[in-house]
Parts: sequence; structure tokens; C-alpha cells
Amino acid sequence: MSIRIGLIGAGAMGVHHGETLAFELGCEVAAVADIDLTRAAALADRIGTEATDDPISVITDADVDAVVIASADSTHEPYALACLELGKPVLCEKPLAPQASAAGRILAAEQEMGRRLIQVGFMRRYDADYRRMKAALEAGNLGSPLLMHCVHRNPSAGADFHSAWMITSSVSHEIDILRWLTGTEIVEATAVHGRSVLEDIHDPQLILLRTSDGLVADVEFFARAHYGYEVRAELVLERGTVSMGMPSGLQVRTDNQLVTPVTPGFVERFAPAYRGRSSGTGWSRSGPAGRTDQALGTVTPPRWSRTRASLRRVVADPYQWTCQPDPLFTTDHGR
Repeated sequence: MSIRIGLIGAGAMGVHHGETLAFELGCEVAAVADIDLTRAAALADRIGTEATDDPISVITDADVDAVVIASADSTHEPYALACLELGKPVLCEKPLAPQASAAGRILAAEQEMGRRLIQVGFMRRYDADYRRMKAALEAGNLGSPLLMHCVHRNPSAGADFHSAWMITSSVSHEIDILRWLTGTEIVEATAVHGRSVLEDIHDPQLILLRTSDGLVADVEFFARAHYGYEVRAELVLERGTVSMGMPSGLQVRTDNQLVTPVTPGFVERFAPAYRGRSSGTGWSRSGPAGRTDQALGTVTPPRWSRTRASLRRVVADPYQWTCQPDPLFTTDHGR
């Protein structure tokens, strides 16, 4: 049975979602909505569906079973709340909302329903390397994790990709994966900056995270690294280490050089994880709201947990800014 999915947003991520759903997963995209109707129409023509500049009309369409929200961050809250009001499953691009207060309202509305209907688009949980890292940790023979080192580099970023956005839009992946890997909550976060490639934006940044059981993680994020896209991580445990994202595959040795290709962007690096998030064991198989269907499966009951990973208040000085912990209710699935 085909699920009819409404897609909100026809920017870079909207295009990726639309093409993945239509061409790779065989889902039926019922409509594409974007405030730029020309952009919506271009994507709709490519995947064979309708276009509109009215996202709410897509959400309220009785023939739409579920909704993907890939629009601007500031629009996530009203669209997510509209979906919850109608009991429709949602895959929302991260962040869930740009402010903790807005995210809290969405989570409170979902919790009041007593059903888990929203998944945030953290796809790294579906990446094969991260899954192997988690399996190695859970095997237990290396002991408890003590430290985690993370590198996250993009080849380029637009002028509007400012210092705070780097954390909410990019480092949020490392925040999520640290919680998922270790099963613990983040209680302290500090972002430190020094020399920058730009005058008015802190790039690169170093983010330090501490979990409730004392594990410390450092995240280097560099949005304008030029050479390509790279994500690496290393867990330091009591009796060994586990690393992922290290150079592998084709290596060329010539003229006193060792050449190893890197991926040009995040889509190429995490394409299988994006598909896994949206298919099979992921979101698009959860089924239309309120329906019990053997082919689609049923939506699992909610399990809410307490988190202090929300970075709400920022205290600035010329050298660093520290994000004070702020507790929020979240689900433990894709947050």
C-alpha cells in the first residue's frame, strides 16, 4: 500500500526528500508546497505531482497520510502543530524549531496526544558506520566510554550561515548522535571560537559537551573547509578506541603522495542513511495516522525521556559563549 506524503519546502533538502521518496522508495508524493510557487512547480514536475504555495492546504488535505517538513526553520512550529492537530505523522528536518520554547510547545502537544508522531530528520542513526560504532560500544569488552572526538567539515556555506546556525543546523547532528550512542543526556555545552576565516562569523568552532555520566566530547565544526565534506568520530573507552569516517576505499600513491578522495557533500556521504531513515524501519513505513495495517505496521507507543540537550540561553563574551542547560521533554526517537 502506498502512503501519500505531502512535502513542504522545495529548497535543497526538499528536493532531496522529494526525489528520495518518489524515485528510490516508491512513495506517492501527493503535493509539493513552497512559498515560492515556481520552485515548488519545478520539483513537482520532476517527481510527477502537484504544486502549491499553500502548505496548510497540503497538511489539511484528507488524502495526505503523512507530511515531510523541509521548509525554513522558523516555519517548523506552525506546520508541525497543524499536523499534530490532525494526527498526521511528520518527518521534520532539524532543528525541530529554532528556539527551545517553540520546540517545547511542539513536544508538549505531541505528549498530550499520547502518541509519538514526529520524527526529527537526524539520519546518522541509520548510517552503517555509526551503527557499527554503537554495536562495538554495546558489546562491552572495551569498557565504558570516556571521551568522544568529532570532526564535521563542510566544503562551503552561504553568507547567511551564521555562528549560531552552525550549531542548530549542523552540530545538532553530533549532539543527537552522542545521546544515541551513549544513552545519556547532555548537561553542559560550551562553544569556543578563535581565529576565523570570516570577520563577522565564527568559523571554525570547537564545541565541548559533557554528559550526565561524565563523558566529555569535543566537536570541531568547520563550515567553509573548501576541500570537501568530511565527518569523523572516535570513541575513547577504558580498554580501546572505536573510530569511524577514517579514509577508506580508493587510495592512490604517486610522486611521494598518498591521495584519498573525500565526498563532495553530505548527500553523497549519507545517502544510504537518508534512505534508511525514510524507508523500511524508518519513518515512511510507520503508516497513516490511526491506521493499523499489517503491511505498514503500527505506530509504536510513545516513550518520553528527560533531556537537557536544549541549548537555550547564550552568554556571550569576546572569546566564548556557553549554552546553559535547559530541560525539555523529548521523545527518544529521532530527537
